[in-house]
Amino acid sequence: QALSASAGQNHLAAGICPSLPQLACIRAAHLRQRRAAAALATYAAVQMKDANFDDDALLDSDSDTSSDRSLDSSGGGAGALFRRGGPSLKVRIVGGIALVMGAVVLFGGHLPFGGHEGQQASAGGDQAAAMRGAATTSIDESRTVELAGDSTSAQMPHLGTIEGVYTFGAPATSQKPLENLLSPDGCFGGLRSFNEDVLSEATKQVDAASMSNFYPHIKIPTVVLHLAGDSIFVPCPSEKTEAAETWPNDESGGVFSEWRLHWENDYTPRLQNIQVDGKNVSDKQPFLKAYYYVVMAYKTYDTTINAAEAVHQRNPRWSLVGRETRISGSGTLYDEDPVLLFQDSETLDCALTFTGTNNVDNELMSSTTSYASKYCGFDGIHVGYRNELWQITKALWPKLQPKLSKCNKVDCVGHSLGGSLCDIFAACANSKRVDDADYQQQMWARQTPESMPEIEKGGVVMVGDAEKRCDEPPCPKLR
Repeated sequence: QALSASAGQNHLAAGICPSLPQLACIRAAHLRQRRAAAALATYAAVQMKDANFDDDALLDSDSDTSSDRSLDSSGGGAGALFRRGGPSLKVRIVGGIALVMGAVVLFGGHLPFGGHEGQQASAGGDQAAAMRGAATTSIDESRTVELAGDSTSAQMPHLGTIEGVYTFGAPATSQKPLENLLSPDGCFGGLRSFNEDVLSEATKQVDAASMSNFYPHIKIPTVVLHLAGDSIFVPCPSEKTEAAETWPNDESGGVFSEWRLHWENDYTPRLQNIQVDGKNVSDKQPFLKAYYYVVMAYKTYDTTINAAEAVHQRNPRWSLVGRETRISGSGTLYDEDPVLLFQDSETLDCALTFTGTNNVDNELMSSTTSYASKYCGFDGIHVGYRNELWQITKALWPKLQPKLSKCNKVDCVGHSLGGSLCDIFAACANSKRVDDADYQQQMWARQTPESMPEIEKGGVVMVGDAEKRCDEPPCPKLR
């Protein structure tokens, strides 16, 4: 709800804006001053159902409107809101009135024609990001808006962020380590894990996926999991953080990739009995969470029923509350991209889980197409992973956003490629770059946390001329 009737008067309500067509509701209060009133006017026209352009135009105000966009785009002006056809005369009149009213409401009677872009205050972590020179559009989440003649004071919605990132054997994602722009030290919460077997003093084998490219990893606590003896843990921040971002690598000439270390039966026992500095720390965070989450990461490849049962068996507090699968292609290019959402029944926290490579014929290209691109205002992003994430959020987020809005805190979990998607997704979510098209596509707004029912069947989004192989994925392989 952005505009609603109360006692016969129109007023700006608190509204959580649970779906992207209502994005202008958020942008009206949070974007740069010269664009805020225009966004409000456009949204007012849409709410009156008088506009003759579709809701997607709102999403594409700063982006390329192609449904298959794979390259970055830079911002357009507020006029881009009308890119798909123009408004009727009536809408122009209503929009003009709303434009003036919106400006008065938002700016306290002082219209921002002076163009002071930097007047808006930064909040919390965004101040830290600004201190590090991050080019973010800041948000003041405590701001309230009142209309004359209405005593209702409406607090604007809180935008969803990622609390922690938990990955298992994930490839790196960026030419420069991605940072958490909500954290003063740039570190993400959570844990990056990869398996390592020490064969001799000079020879090691590591999970092959974790060293499948030469990019550094995100800025996050890292653990090198050993089956026996001490594992190597590097907190973030620490004096070893920068070095750990490049692990594993073969600078010494004695580190070899081993795909047999990439699977659940190697990660689970190492996390279950992890030892650091001679002490068992399996009941300490972040290792305990990683142990609970590793089963979620691998069960994304399994059926809905099997995933729910396995996770519940590991920790009875967790339930599968959402599953949506993007299906594209046919024949050898057939692909399923499921995203699962689990919830803790006590804390109402959630784990958002991306899936790794499940079709070598086409998703291998996502990993090997590794030149640098842009995503969500970050430069140097692995283009294959960037495109994979963009396609998934484009198809699935309209269905997942309402459920994400009911979560308390959200962690992102992924194995292999799924972990790489988590890295990029989390960096974008915590950037709060609300005027970026990539952010707009994957964002969600937080509501009051709410317990969600466990699901027995997931949803499916068929893209283009995708082949239908079964009623509910994962569908049988052709070979």
